[in-house]
Amino acid sequence: MTPDARNLLSQEARALLTRLSLVKPLVLQETMVPAANVSDTASAGMERALGSGRRAVRALVRGFLDWLRGDGSVRAMPTNVLPTEVRDMATIAGGEQTP
Repeated sequence: MTPDARNLLSQEARALLTRLSLVKPLVLQETMVPAANVSDTASAGMERALGSGRRAVRALVRGFLDWLRGDGSVRAMPTNVLPTEVRDMATIAGGEQTP
């Protein structure tokens, strides 16, 4: 992978982490009409699911950044990355294909 490609991917991944950190919890979002509010139970359930998704994305992006800091080969791919993501990264990097 070229240094320019590595830098671009690293910048985009860090930007994604920044945007992810700016997402407000659902409980802080209020509707204009009180009758349109969802119940506290539903809100808590949605926030648990969304929070879990945000943590998973954050972990994947951090693993990707670690991989970029390493040798960038498919063999050094983080274990928490799904096979389709491995193919996508290898394609983007213009490097090796998965075995």
